[in-house]
Amino acid sequence: MNTDIRLSVGFWQHPKTRKTAKRLGLEGVRSLQILWLWAALNRPDGNLSGMDWEDIELAADWSGEERTFFDFCLGIWIDEAPDGYVLHDWKAHNSWASEADGRSDKARFSRLATVNREAYDQMKAAGINAVSKDDYERLTTVQRPSDDRQTNAGRIVNAPPTPAPSPALTHKDKEGGDNARAHDAHPMPGTPPEQFRGDPDGLNPADSRSAVLVQPFSEPPATVSSMPKRTDCPSKGNPQWPAFSSCWQVYPVQQGKEAAWREWMRLHDNGTLAEPYAIRDAILLLAQEDSRWQRGKIPNMAKWLNAKGWEDQPFKEPAAAPGCTPRDGPPVARTQAQRNKQNLEGIAAFVNAAGRRIADNGYGTNSRIGIGQDVGSLSASPGR
Repeated sequence: MNTDIRLSVGFWQHPKTRKTAKRLGLEGVRSLQILWLWAALNRPDGNLSGMDWEDIELAADWSGEERTFFDFCLGIWIDEAPDGYVLHDWKAHNSWASEADGRSDKARFSRLATVNREAYDQMKAAGINAVSKDDYERLTTVQRPSDDRQTNAGRIVNAPPTPAPSPALTHKDKEGGDNARAHDAHPMPGTPPEQFRGDPDGLNPADSRSAVLVQPFSEPPATVSSMPKRTDCPSKGNPQWPAFSSCWQVYPVQQGKEAAWREWMRLHDNGTLAEPYAIRDAILLLAQEDSRWQRGKIPNMAKWLNAKGWEDQPFKEPAAAPGCTPRDGPPVARTQAQRNKQNLEGIAAFVNAAGRRIADNGYGTNSRIGIGQDVGSLSASPGR
């Protein structure tokens, strides 16, 4: 069946189109295209035989004055033929749509090889490679010897699922060879009539040669998992999502939400997840009192949940020794230039401290052990 037609990009600039729009208005151009679409579905060869002017205007959905559209299109868009009317140059402009019936006949002929191999071979030997719909129905309808009623060999009626799949077909079975006809001629005895192709009324498996045993494959029921899927919306419809969201909102590190949600559901399904209020309170307590969390050393929530971090107590730095002040130390130098800069700053601090001690002990500035008044001017070179 056609689903579209070909329309030239120069259609609206063509003189015939302009004349149509001038005489009939845009409504006439619309009806012309509707007529073409109708023909692609119902008369793909463009032959309008058997239709009069009224039928053509109805197919075009023309709502103007009667015969106006038909009389104008006759000789321009519609031609007269010995058996009626035809669309002007339809096959030339829409060759794909006009050959739709031919393609269907060829496809139907290919299907005939799997339904009636004998007729297919005979027609193939005679040079025939297409079959009409009526001929296909006739060739696929067989006569049953028991009651002389006809049945279609390709139809399956009330085939219930069986507990096991049917045996695998061999190459000859797939091609419709002798093995396939043997299966058709000798169905398994004792099989209920509902599992045979054809009309089940009055079917006798013992003497029927047109019935084919059908054993559709029965798939096992799919297992349902409560784990959330990897998707942009893993929380849709899950009752645990509000509880998880309340804990996620107060967690200091807002990264890895998808992984945290999956870990939350894993612990929930295992029955090892604490109550949401307990998890939320633990997060707030650690954020306020844990010294490592206050320095920014906070794991992602997925890792924290996996380690059951809600059971941890806040970590506090040990008290400093008497006379010493707690020192976190300089930041970690990651490059050689940063390490050189830290070394020079340390030397400068040492020199300044030594100068202060010398001044406190009363040494002169010109003393051999003196450091000098401008020791504080030493600073780190920014370049190295």
